[in-house]
Amino acid sequence: MSGIKKQGVTNTFLSYIGAFLGYLIVYFQPYFIHAEDIGLVRILYSFAFVSSTLMSLGFSNFILRYFPKIKSESTKNHGLFGLIIWINIVGFLLVFSILLALKSHVFSYYNYSDGLTTYYFHAILTGLVISISLILSIYCNCLFRTTYMVFLNEVFTRILQFVVLFAFYFGWINHESFIIGNLLVYFLQLLLIAIYFIRLKLFTFKVDWSFFKNLNTKDLIFSSVLMTLTSFISLSARFVDQLQIAHFLNQAQVGIYSTCIIIPMLLEIPLRNIERIAQPKLAHYWENKQLYDINSLYKKSSKYLFFVGSLLFLGLISGVDILFSFLPKEYLIGKLPMIIIAISILFNLLSGINSAIVVVSHKYYILTIGLVLQLALQLLLNNIMVPIYGINGAAFSTLIGFVFFNCMMLLYNYIRFNIHPFSKSIGVIFLGLTLLLSIHYTILINLYSLIRISIEMLLILILFSFLSYRFKIIEEVNVFLNKYILKSK
Repeated sequence: MSGIKKQGVTNTFLSYIGAFLGYLIVYFQPYFIHAEDIGLVRILYSFAFVSSTLMSLGFSNFILRYFPKIKSESTKNHGLFGLIIWINIVGFLLVFSILLALKSHVFSYYNYSDGLTTYYFHAILTGLVISISLILSIYCNCLFRTTYMVFLNEVFTRILQFVVLFAFYFGWINHESFIIGNLLVYFLQLLLIAIYFIRLKLFTFKVDWSFFKNLNTKDLIFSSVLMTLTSFISLSARFVDQLQIAHFLNQAQVGIYSTCIIIPMLLEIPLRNIERIAQPKLAHYWENKQLYDINSLYKKSSKYLFFVGSLLFLGLISGVDILFSFLPKEYLIGKLPMIIIAISILFNLLSGINSAIVVVSHKYYILTIGLVLQLALQLLLNNIMVPIYGINGAAFSTLIGFVFFNCMMLLYNYIRFNIHPFSKSIGVIFLGLTLLLSIHYTILINLYSLIRISIEMLLILILFSFLSYRFKIIEEVNVFLNKYILKSK
């Protein structure tokens, strides 16, 4: 766990820098561009990311599962880089043909969002670039070289988005260049990834086809098809709320909703970083049938993530009024969706790395079944709730869908593998979270915002430090307290 934590700390630091830049974009965008334009960019991003999962043909899971066998420095991992490129080109041609055939149906479905029809093919091409970038990122994860990719994903892309935003605001580029510029960010990211692989001496289009043919072809094809479906459904579940808002409402509502739910995404950063580093470890544990180590990592992930997530959640609840005071009044309708999405993410953190455990196991198809049921539930609820409750309905649908999915994965891991992420520490953290929320909504709710936030931040710091030290929850927190706080006394 020490290697995971070391990289996790660095990656988390970079991720929060990126999150800070993202928040600045969220803050400036409503004053620089119309909500309709924000909505259009989010729709194009959503469409590109969802289509990218189909273009990858499930190859990301193949790398995670087979990399221990593929790894070979002398052969540049048997030309894995080149295989990734060729697989994505084939996937792109297949997906492009399908989307070309479905173009009229897509245009008809999004009749309230004409921007998608204008930039339809731009979004598809961006999907190819995103697909290659994501798989190469997973390749780097397997090499335990995660930090550079985190920098590109979390920091570099947001800096470029800032540049595009300011260039449009000051009139250096027109509206069309602004939209295309946001998409070109991912092309530049892919270029830097390619340069990185050249430095690692892994950039090659020469594939050792004979080696890959000797792998379990039947299992490979089955798992690739299944994980293509899994990745598509997983990302669709994350973007379906925005895409259905675009269908039932309009681009402006997508812009408001997407702007507000970006803020609670801060909570998810630790999970993404832990999963990014833990997946190769889990694959190794499964390969060697080290179920005890899997269970240990499972419990530690839940404890760490729920502890950090609770701190961030409480901070978000405490400062929500201040956050919205910086946004135009029309964005106030996004306050409730923001809190609802934050709750869904907190539950996700509580569940630990349950999805990662399933996806690298021999029962990986269970993840697909769970995601299909989740997406079906969200589609059903969105169709019922969005026309009636607007963006609030979309947020509630997302919450119900994510809780439903995580409960399924928790239950499956417990029944099938006899492992679960819960410990006494989780109960202690939950009691602390409940106590501070009760104080916020009863005793302190009517105080002036800055005074209330100051009191609440102090209470959060004192209570969670005490809980961690008294019940030995987070080792790093306890070491810090012993070294710098308690020692001085």
